[in-house]
Amino acid sequence: MGLRTVILAIVAVAILAISAGAIYYLTKPAPPIATVIQSITTTAPQTTVTTAVQTTTTTTTLSTHTATVSPTSTAAPVQPRVTDIVSEGFVFVDDELYWRIKILGEVDLRNKIEINGVYSFWLGRFNITLPDGSPQDRIYKPGNYEEIVSQFRYLPGTMTLDIYIPTEWWEKICLEGVYRVVVWLKGPYNNYTVLFDKSFTFKMALNASITPNRWPSWSGPLKLEIDNTGDVPLILNGVGIELTGTETVIGWLAPTLRETVMPGESKTLEAQVQILSDFMEELRGKTRTVDFVLNIVGAPRRYAITIDVEFPRE
Repeated sequence: MGLRTVILAIVAVAILAISAGAIYYLTKPAPPIATVIQSITTTAPQTTVTTAVQTTTTTTTLSTHTATVSPTSTAAPVQPRVTDIVSEGFVFVDDELYWRIKILGEVDLRNKIEINGVYSFWLGRFNITLPDGSPQDRIYKPGNYEEIVSQFRYLPGTMTLDIYIPTEWWEKICLEGVYRVVVWLKGPYNNYTVLFDKSFTFKMALNASITPNRWPSWSGPLKLEIDNTGDVPLILNGVGIELTGTETVIGWLAPTLRETVMPGESKTLEAQVQILSDFMEELRGKTRTVDFVLNIVGAPRRYAITIDVEFPRE
């Protein structure tokens, strides 16, 4: 009895111990949720998070500096340049003849600039030479023929100029030939540089005819046809009549023809014959070869229409 009692006591103690351990494990409180999140964050790979933050910060900083332009930036100014000079033909303004040209380029001399190693204020200039070799300083901007444009400081891409061409009898006139334009810059101490130098060669050419060649009367009307096939205007200032080969003037066309025929243009003019009375008797009823001499302003050569004329019998 004594041994059985001892064994039962030991078994009971063991059962109580096991029951107490189970009850403690089951009733142990769970850790707080914040502690769990912290544990996950702590155990997550640190390199990935740190690298992502650094990459974002670096990109933002570089983007900001790239987009920002310092207001004190001193970029080198564009060097003056002229790329071409274009002829736009001849125009008449208030009965005065002008040659119109267009200058293409970019020039900004409003501030100091370094050109050929010289840092200073520079000035743009034009040199125009007419076919007879004489310079022409009567240079204007279209629409303003009071103020001469002899120099410039700014060329924003294009500049149109009208150059006066002499056509009056008291002036030195030469329309055919070489027209030269030089655009250059003048600096201090006789420093200069040429931006562009271009020459234009213009010809005077025409086709002309007179009809009819059989005159029913001494004052019969005639038709003069002129076709300007050249590059310069034809300014007709009268037509004389000469006996061919003698240079003897026997008359003219009246009233005095004063017409302008522009390049590429054709005109038909009407006029009356005016024969000097001293030659009427000599030429009556005869057929003679005569020259109709065209008096063209600035003509470099003699222009004449030669035809055989049957003069009136009465």
